[in-house]
Amino acid sequence: MRRREFIQLGTIVLGSCFSSLGRGAEPPRRIGVLIGSSNTYIKEFDQQLEKLGWINGRNVQIEYRFPPSRPELIQSAAKGLVAWQPDVVLALSTPEASALKPRDPKHPHRFRNGG
Repeated sequence: MRRREFIQLGTIVLGSCFSSLGRGAEPPRRIGVLIGSSNTYIKEFDQQLEKLGWINGRNVQIEYRFPPSRPELIQSAAKGLVAWQPDVVLALSTPEASALKPRDPKHPHRFRNGG
């Protein structure tokens, strides 16, 4: 997946998930991101969310997990992320999405697998 595609997808999906929510005294919304071992997208992702009014550490909390591409480590990271109880989960690839989906069927999940 290309960096631009990830940032665009993530901000569009998360922005649309939270657009109807008030931004008053509610507790911060939680976003879980499972993106494998690469963290090259984090800064731009945070910047795009800020443009939509979502400030990490203020009205949104973002938990990033970067498991290596071994299935047992991906499963462990997915389990920990779901235990954190995010409002929405974003997965970068099929292995991460597959690890998340059965663990947390009641929360919105957004997956992006691309080339």
